Amino acid sequence: MRYLIITEKPSAAKNFAKALGGQSGHYADFDYTITNLRGHVMQFKEPEEMVPADLTTAYKSWALKRLPWDLSQMNWSRTYIKGRNGTKALLDDLRRQARSGYDALIIATDTDPSGEGELLAWEAINAIRWSGQVLRANFLDESKRGIQAAMNHLRDVSDQWRDGDYVKGESRSRWDFASMQLLSLIHI
Repeated sequence: MRYLIITEKPSAAKNFAKALGGQSGHYADFDYTITNLRGHVMQFKEPEEMVPADLTTAYKSWALKRLPWDLSQMNWSRTYIKGRNGTKALLDDLRRQARSGYDALIIATDTDPSGEGELLAWEAINAIRWSGQVLRANFLDESKRGIQAAMNHLRDVSDQWRDGDYVKGESRSRWDFASMQLLSLIHI
């Protein structure tokens, strides 16, 4: 088996490399390559870009008469994060790596109670349109022992909507986005 291990940030990739014996190699019963994200790589599109064309004008306005939004009308699509550290190039590189013969991707982002690590990994996995197996390495810390224990107990999370940590992270993310409109409703 050949796995592409996706860490949350460059420092985590270095810790994984130390724990497994290099940036790529053989561990347990599989070959691996380690790559990293830089935190979140995608963001929700603007509200007016996530609704049918006939609702664009209504969702572009933040006028009180247009609020609150009907969240069921949104498709919750994402786009690359733009700016100084744009993420398109990083995701293009991840896509190229993933298409070079890996049997599975391993989510090796932080294991946090909010599901944040799971969410940012799935943002990248969805952006590169990966349709193969996805495994999860849950670790309590980035120590050699913690990482090795996680890599010896991978679990299949290929169906993101059955991955409770992803669902938790996605729900929180949608709430954060939707709650922006509440600031417009507050009269100070």
